[in-house]
Amino acid sequence: LSEKTVRNTHVVLRKALADAEKIGLVPRNVASATNPPIPSKPDLVTWTTEDLATFLTAIQDDPLEIAYQLLASTGMRRGEVLGLRWRDVDLELGELSVAHTITPANGGLVYGPPKTPKSRRNVGLDGRTVALLRQHRKRQKERQLAAGEAWSNELDLVVTDELGGEIHPDAMTREFDRFIRQLDVPRIRLHDLRHTHATL
Repeated sequence: LSEKTVRNTHVVLRKALADAEKIGLVPRNVASATNPPIPSKPDLVTWTTEDLATFLTAIQDDPLEIAYQLLASTGMRRGEVLGLRWRDVDLELGELSVAHTITPANGGLVYGPPKTPKSRRNVGLDGRTVALLRQHRKRQKERQLAAGEAWSNELDLVVTDELGGEIHPDAMTREFDRFIRQLDVPRIRLHDLRHTHATL
């Protein structure tokens, strides 16, 4: 088992035994006398400004371009970008509100509030991202007209598939991995775009 799994198991057992001790089912909490391993953190890999520029140039006109742009320019999480609604974007003010997220669960998708209460926040947008959002909205309306009755975007999402449906977060990750394998940039995880934003 990994160090993280052992530590998480220890946390659960310590809590369960503390509850059992409190109501007299066990004489003492033996888990509190042990020291679980401390998981080692992997080295953080982020892109340089040049790496990010290479990536953003390569994804121009990709169906997920606006999603990657939002990740790179705001530090939002993958699920927050995929759960972003147009009504939460103010292109005139150049900001958006993180109010919803899309998360994989039980083989499907759950649309709900962000990861933590602190995750609800307003995020400023740079000029390039605002311009790309305007272009993206225009293209999305064109796709809606072309799709006719097949279009389905009841949630008013910014990032959708060709027919207005939700994009699965894992599908976005697979596309990102496929894309960067073709580029001369360090291999990073999709989540590391968030760290790249913070670093830059």
